[in-house]
Amino acid sequence: MQERLTTTCLLKEAPVNELMAVQEESGSALPVDIFQVAELVAGYMDCMEEALRYLQEVEEYPEEHPAVQGLRSHLDRSRQKLMDQALMLQA
Repeated sequence: MQERLTTTCLLKEAPVNELMAVQEESGSALPVDIFQVAELVAGYMDCMEEALRYLQEVEEYPEEHPAVQGLRSHLDRSRQKLMDQALMLQA
């Protein structure tokens, strides 16, 4: 088991106006309807579960380990922000 786990957050927090600019430039890179938002969140959840599975099964961290709990909490907050931002684009 590793003594310390170093991670980099790949999800950059961005204001909604920046997300809208990216959407316009890329021709709908971000979700444009509620079904795409649902797919985006489902994909995020799959990745979140895989990251947590890796820590627990491969690195053998117990579920109650601070690294597992911290990553779960961080990814859940990021998921919520992503979902909120995507839904704001729908309004």
